[in-house]
Order: sequence, then structure tokens, then C-alpha cells
Amino acid sequence: MNPEARVKRQCVFLAYRKIFVRKLARIRKRKAICTIVQKNDWLSYQKCVGISEIDDVVRILRILLTKRIFESEELASKEFPNLEAPQNGQVVKRDEARNVVGEGLIEIKQEEASNGAETIPHNDTIALQLPRFPFNTQHRILSIIQRLLEESCFRFTEKWLPFVLERYGWTCAAAGELTKWLSILKKHINDLPHDCLGTEGQASFKSITPTVAQLRHTVVHRLHLTLDQFLDQIRCARTLGEILKDVENISKLQALHVQVELHAREMRQNQETMQREVDSALLQIQWEREALIQREQRLQSYVMRQKTNIPAAAGRSLDESINVLLATRKLGIVEDEHIMSRHNENAMDNNYGVIVEEGDIESDEDRLRLELD
Repeated sequence: MNPEARVKRQCVFLAYRKIFVRKLARIRKRKAICTIVQKNDWLSYQKCVGISEIDDVVRILRILLTKRIFESEELASKEFPNLEAPQNGQVVKRDEARNVVGEGLIEIKQEEASNGAETIPHNDTIALQLPRFPFNTQHRILSIIQRLLEESCFRFTEKWLPFVLERYGWTCAAAGELTKWLSILKKHINDLPHDCLGTEGQASFKSITPTVAQLRHTVVHRLHLTLDQFLDQIRCARTLGEILKDVENISKLQALHVQVELHAREMRQNQETMQREVDSALLQIQWEREALIQREQRLQSYVMRQKTNIPAAAGRSLDESINVLLATRKLGIVEDEHIMSRHNENAMDNNYGVIVEEGDIESDEDRLRLELD
């Protein structure tokens, strides 16, 4: 089996292992499997297993059911070796499963199968928050960028629109806020020489202006941005510096953009690695939890059997004891009767201590002679 097929099979197993239990684990007919899949929120499972066609999922499920993978932990471990127990205190990572599941753990909210199985409530996922830089770092960088852009706008206006500075009486970049500089440039963009910005430059300026204005708003109102928002504002700021062709600040803006992107990428990679480790650990916990549930069920079955076996064994033992007791008692009575019989015979023989000789006993001949006389 190729690695991709094995990964898909494992994902299907992980997604449906809670459903195909007990009687449902012994289903083999394709139609019945398809019905169960359709009744259990197929669209949610479709996203988890990464398979768009229900027929493919049913086919894989039928293979797993035929091989009894859902019925035996041992068979499941042999089929998917990367679902092994922890070793030396470390959770074994499921690389193949993580590649398909991606950033999040398989999270499926489902109703229990119609066999009436009880559930144990637990968290299926621990989702980490989306990464973002600390606020103080973000605020410092955006404040620096805001100052650099104001300087670029001032120098650009000083070169191409000097009458504006005269009108406002501004002699330095700090005299106007970034949003005011943007408003001035936007208002007088048609007064600029054609080769100053060019058609493409004008279009870029108009597209990035709202985001650059939001940068100033972020700094003033102390907003904490998501990583994507932060990167977008820095990217637009760099673009504005390039449009204004401010040689002094272009390199600074580019360097800031490169450094932020570099560290953002590293932060994302670290968080993705951690998320995969958490997901892997949760999968292991789920595996162990289900093993404990099965063990508990076996214990419950054992207890139910013993509830019958223990009294039955005690009853048989008691019956045997009574039979032995009655047999012993009967033997004693027989012995007593035998002793009494022998005692009576002796008593008759002894005649209460009187010795009887043979001559003292009347014979039949003597009794006959007496009767004839």
C-alpha cells in the first residue's frame, strides 16, 4: 500500500472509530455502511478525512470492517503502527495523520450510534490562539514606520508640491500626521508630473492608502493586531516608501519588513509544531481513553458474571457440605442401632447377671414327657 493510501485509511479509521463500535463494528454490507455514514453528518467528516467522495470513504470503511480493525486494538495497532503507546515518557508523533489533519485535531461532534452507547464527556481539541507579536513590539515597530513614512511624505511634498508646505506653514515632517499627509497627496495627485508616480504608481497609492491610514489609527489607539493585519500594514508601508522613492527610508522600511516577516514565519512554524504535538498527544489520550473504556466494560462484564458465579459456587459447596453432614448422621444412627442390638442380645444372654447352664433349659423332649404323664 502506498503511503498516501495508508494515510487516508488511517484518517478514516480515526474519524469513524467512535461510530463503528459493538454491533456496528460487525457490519460488512456496503449499503448499510453508506447509510450510517450519511446519517452521521457526512459533510463534517468529509473535511476531517480529506476525501470528497462518499463512495471512497465507504470503500475504505468496508475494508477496515472486514479486517476487524474497529473491533480489536491489537489489529488496529498492527494496521497503523504509528498509533503506538508512549515510550520513555514521550508521546509518539503520528506524522502521517498530522499531514492530513493539518493544524487542528479531528473534531467531530456526533450523536452516538443507535445502539444506546453512553459517552464520557471530554475535550477533543486544545486549540492554540493564532500567533501575534507582543503588543509592545508591534507598537514600537509601527511607531517607527509611521515616523519614517511621515518623513518620506514630507520630502516628497517638499520636492513635488512645495506650495502645499507654504500654505500650511510646515517646515518638518512632524508638523503633519500621517493621515494628513496621505490626504494631501491624494488631493494633489493629479497636480504631479506624469513621470513622478506613473499610472501604476498612482493605482498602487490608491490601493494601499486605506491600510497605511489604518496603521496610524493602530498606533494612536493602541490596537493589538493579528499577525496578518500587522504584516499587511508593514507591507503597505514599504510599498508607499517605494512609490514615494524616498532613498533615505526605503532601505529601512524594506529591512523592517524583511525582519518582521522572518520572525513571523518562525513564530508560525513554532506554533504549528506545537499544535501538531498537542494534536498528537490528544490522539494518544483518546486512544488510551477508549482502551480504558473497553477495559471498564470488560470489568463490568466480569462483575456481572461473578454476581451469578459466586452465589452458584457457594450454593454447590453448601449442598455438598449438607450431603456429607447428612450421610455422616445416617451412618451414626445405623451404628447406634447396631450397638443397641448387640447390647440387648448380651443382656438376654447374661440374664441380668445370672448364669444359665444347658441343663437348666427345658428341652422339647422334657416338655413332651410331662404332657404325656
